[in-house]
Amino acid sequence: MTDFTEAGNKNGIFGPIYDQFCGQSKLAIKHLLKVQNGECSKALYRDGIGYIDIVWGENNPKTNKGFGLKHIVEKHGASIKELGFEVEDFIPIVVQFGNLSVKNQMTRN
Repeated sequence: MTDFTEAGNKNGIFGPIYDQFCGQSKLAIKHLLKVQNGECSKALYRDGIGYIDIVWGENNPKTNKGFGLKHIVEKHGASIKELGFEVEDFIPIVVQFGNLSVKNQMTRN
């Protein structure tokens, strides 16, 4: 049995890379919620995009700006619960069935 409390032997810019969760988004999210560090590579998949990594990330509690799972939990966790979901169940549903949009970013000269 794989020990999910230990990171793999690789480190990335977000910390330890947990590659044992490929295609297992629910387990990947639960693991990151537990260890609060690192990234799970190829945990999610969506047609037209391919594999998606999940990173723990960061969130500024004063501005509520950030990225990754930590930001999602701190900014939207209560709303997700109000809808009757756990984060590890809700995120894969949104990734699989949510609408994709491409935002054009204006460049400054």
